[in-house]
Amino acid sequence: MMVRKAASPIFGGRALMRHSAISVTGLRKAFGSQVVLDGIDLHVPPGTIFALLGPSGVGKTTMLQILSAQLRPDSGEVRVLGHDVATEADAVRSAVGVVGQCTVGDGRPDARVGACISAAPATVGTVSNGTMPTVTRAAEAMLTDPQSTDPRWAAPQSANPKPIAPISADPLKASLMLVDPMLTGEQNLTRAAALHNMGVIAARHRVADLLEGFDLREVAQNPAFTYSEGTRLRLDLAMALAGNPHVLFLDEPTAGLVPRSRHQVWEIIKRLAANGVTVFLTTQHLDEAGHLADHIAVLDRGTVTAEGTPDELKRLAPAGHVRMSFTDPGQFEMAARTLPTLMRDDNAFVLHVPTTGDQRSLKALLDQLDEALIDVDRLTVHTPDPDDVLLALTGRPHAFAR
Repeated sequence: MMVRKAASPIFGGRALMRHSAISVTGLRKAFGSQVVLDGIDLHVPPGTIFALLGPSGVGKTTMLQILSAQLRPDSGEVRVLGHDVATEADAVRSAVGVVGQCTVGDGRPDARVGACISAAPATVGTVSNGTMPTVTRAAEAMLTDPQSTDPRWAAPQSANPKPIAPISADPLKASLMLVDPMLTGEQNLTRAAALHNMGVIAARHRVADLLEGFDLREVAQNPAFTYSEGTRLRLDLAMALAGNPHVLFLDEPTAGLVPRSRHQVWEIIKRLAANGVTVFLTTQHLDEAGHLADHIAVLDRGTVTAEGTPDELKRLAPAGHVRMSFTDPGQFEMAARTLPTLMRDDNAFVLHVPTTGDQRSLKALLDQLDEALIDVDRLTVHTPDPDDVLLALTGRPHAFAR
């Protein structure tokens, strides 16, 4: 197992588990007659980044909700840090952080749960598919009063203040704490710390560390609704880490972000894993999975169709080729007899010749053409692109986000 450096006070992570941080065997989940997950087996080593790659609507979010003990599996065994998600749900929730997705009022998917709260900031109920409870601002707004001995008291001062009970530690709410857009970044983080049953001093130190570690100090006193998407995602991540979790679940964490913000989030995720946090993320993007993950599983039609390291999955794609165009039919026929071909077009006088695309293989091909005195009018090199990889992994190109 790869040994990673010790955890920092900002990015958490605890002692590495000897065995799988996440273990899934024979997982099955259906909604009525629709089978969403059908016999899934996964094992995620501690302190690694695992990407579940798949098109929209194939069950990635359902998988994440089961792993984070928000949704019960129909059958199979699912363990997170050794705890069974069905029988030890609170133990799982206490040890994980979650940054999920939701659906805003018009049914359009939004990348950030904070946007869902922005759409309906004072409501009580559920978001998405009914399994993720919102946090009620009126009952659980937690603004630190400098004069108080306990940070877990509500509420903004108003003309008609109402007494509100202190927030009690709740593993489910703590793992699913959502951004309240009307509170500042610091207030949101303090509220998250309170749900992990931290005392005053510990909560303040943790909030200060997270504000610094996620580059939020300059906007800490601004209401969250003023944040950009990238800044709000950093706040989402910081809140998910308030309890110093072993495992962090991210549901399409960079969906909708501009490239600069996307790369900032990638760097944060890599720092988390380097400090011992196990990161399980879902994504539709091949480049994101390849850039971040130590291991990738491709989910399609309810099953894992391929699994391996990014390089292993790329090797499943067909080899590259060189496209040769000819104007002389005689030269075309001579090349077809001399060279191994993947495809020939007798009408356009075009040959596709296999190659790995590296300098050595291309030089060998050119030398072969020179020795046979074959003149090629146009030569282009084609290496496997995302569509080639998708076709090899799922049997259908254009299935994923571009």
